Amino acid sequence: MELHVSDIAGLVGAAIVLGVYARVQYRPAFASSLSYPVLNGIGAMLIIVSLLRDWNLAAFIVEAVWLLVSLYGVWKRLGTGAGAGKAAVVARDS
Repeated sequence: MELHVSDIAGLVGAAIVLGVYARVQYRPAFASSLSYPVLNGIGAMLIIVSLLRDWNLAAFIVEAVWLLVSLYGVWKRLGTGAGAGKAAVVARDS
């Protein structure tokens, strides 16, 4: 099996998303940090890169929505959104 750059991007993205999910299970307070949506957004972007080579519409939709949710989370945590200061806790398994 030959790995392409897009395959490696997808694997790294999946590792980031799964690592962040695991961290929230052990330290729930991490979900309200800025790192939580930033890392999830990076992971989603890397998975999207891998999907551009090996297209899967359903997976693309999941990752695109997850990226948008992550961007919203960053926006809220930076204090630029309505209700700033009240970080939204968004769990991937909800």
